[in-house]
Amino acid sequence: MDKNNHKLNLSSEGPIERKSKVQKGSGYLISQKKWLLQAIVLSVVGFIILKYCFPVPDINDDGINYISWAYNDTKMAYRPLAYVNFLKMIHSFTTSIDAIVIVQFIIHVISQLFVLFSVDYIFVINPRVKQLLIVFTSLNPLLLIQCNNIASDSLFCSLTILLITLLIWFARKPDWRLFIAVVSVLYFCIALRLTAMFFPFLFLVTLILCRAKLHAKLLYAGAVIAVVAMFVQNQKDTAWRETGVSVFSGFSGWQIANNALYCYKKIHVDNKDLPSLETRRIDSAVKYLIDSVPTPDEVGVAYLWHQKSPFRMYTIYNASASRQKYFLSWMMVSEDLNEYGWYIIRNNPYPYIRYYIYPNLKRFFYPEPSPLDNYNAAKVKLPAEVWLWFNWPAAELRCRFPELQRKIISVYPPLCVLLNISTIVVIIFFLVTAIPTRKKLPHAIWILFWTWSAFYFGFMAFSVFASAIYLRFLEVIFALSPVFSIILLSWALKIKAMHSAIKLQSSRDEEFKGGD
Repeated sequence: MDKNNHKLNLSSEGPIERKSKVQKGSGYLISQKKWLLQAIVLSVVGFIILKYCFPVPDINDDGINYISWAYNDTKMAYRPLAYVNFLKMIHSFTTSIDAIVIVQFIIHVISQLFVLFSVDYIFVINPRVKQLLIVFTSLNPLLLIQCNNIASDSLFCSLTILLITLLIWFARKPDWRLFIAVVSVLYFCIALRLTAMFFPFLFLVTLILCRAKLHAKLLYAGAVIAVVAMFVQNQKDTAWRETGVSVFSGFSGWQIANNALYCYKKIHVDNKDLPSLETRRIDSAVKYLIDSVPTPDEVGVAYLWHQKSPFRMYTIYNASASRQKYFLSWMMVSEDLNEYGWYIIRNNPYPYIRYYIYPNLKRFFYPEPSPLDNYNAAKVKLPAEVWLWFNWPAAELRCRFPELQRKIISVYPPLCVLLNISTIVVIIFFLVTAIPTRKKLPHAIWILFWTWSAFYFGFMAFSVFASAIYLRFLEVIFALSPVFSIILLSWALKIKAMHSAIKLQSSRDEEFKGGD
């Protein structure tokens, strides 16, 4: 047999098949109306069941803070205020708390449909696999429970899904309309949660993958850098107007100092070696008060919020000494805490990795379920600002099945282990299988592979370093990994099957020649 016939035939029948011209055109959505309707109906049914079980949205401490900031029209707070603006926008139309949940649910459904049918449009998912994905994404209890939570988690997850999908489209066919959509969603992601600060890196990966001209790539990159720089400067200007401190995020300084303290008891810090008077004062407070803070977990946020936290006590002392409000003092000491935290990390990298990074990496695989496992945190009543904002006749919480959410959420940490391991295995398996024939594979599958890999490992690295990991922060992994992993696994298996067929045919050819 001619060796020229020994080629990968990636258009043959298999888990992922080549589309017809009709499917590639405007008729695609029409051809998918049955699937779309099924996904929407399943999502609505799941949402109705959710609201029957949990009629009142889950409002944890973060939710109470967001509502309080919205009620008081706060301009600067401990966290980014994009979600506060989201609450205000809905409040301008209705005071119903269910309206927030419904809007979050609608955005969630749109994002899930967008990624699933975008991938199907590009690659064509096997009907049975598509059925499973529709059921999983529509009825996943974790994703639905997050929609019923007054917090930024669900909205951030949905916007992240939209961004990743838009990046895949942009890399396939870059144009200014897609670019505007990408930059808009990117901006809202960063404004919503600082975790998104690594998302511009994903856009740079997309630029490398796309087949635009060099000058166009430079323009796109420059525009994204300009947008991010404008956002950072705007945050600094707002902080300066409200507090007199020009910092991008006061919370970042507190967070890095909190993280550093989880290795403090395992190291020796000489107060005299610290870089400034302020950091020496902070260290004195740490040495005196660190044992007053219980730390039941290997990593966490105890040094951020505990009443006897050395950082909190130091801030209270500064506020009292200078006759300032606590939040103003909180912002002012953030720069000193940032310097203090980084000093400890730079001078003690191994203990920091051992006692903070490594335990937090384990939590990425097996996350702490709190606060999702504690519906409404067992509160009987909520603060007055909450029921005034939503115009409730009373702030009593009610739930038909108080322990149900705890039981549902308890399943997810073990599932997270399986999901992360399978995600990594699929990424490695695809790479090893596809590299020998990388030039013969469609550009689209490499776009999906590199975009997803960059996001997954970038998200893991940033999350592990930035703050203690909880299950609610990993919602996006549960949303995206099943879809992308199945596509990559299907391609890897198809390539492997083609390789096996070629190897078998070559062996038979050699036998045939030997017989001659």
